[in-house]
Amino acid sequence: MNIFEDSARRIWLMGKDRVTVNRPNGLVFNYHVTDQAGGPPSQPQSIVEWRSAIWMGGLGGLRRLNENGWTQFDE
Repeated sequence: MNIFEDSARRIWLMGKDRVTVNRPNGLVFNYHVTDQAGGPPSQPQSIVEWRSAIWMGGLGGLRRLNENGWTQFDE
């Protein structure tokens, strides 16, 4: 499991098929690779924050999460 803290002090926990985000106020979000609105790549392996977005790479490709939601950059 990979752990990442972004500039907003959110903790990102990356698992095999999901990403859990723990906000400083205690609110927890779970994103699953099968979410219909988009979601993290399968088996996320890397995460970085850049230009007000969270970028994740994994076996399922590259994804970006920003204020507009998830964007897929593979296939």
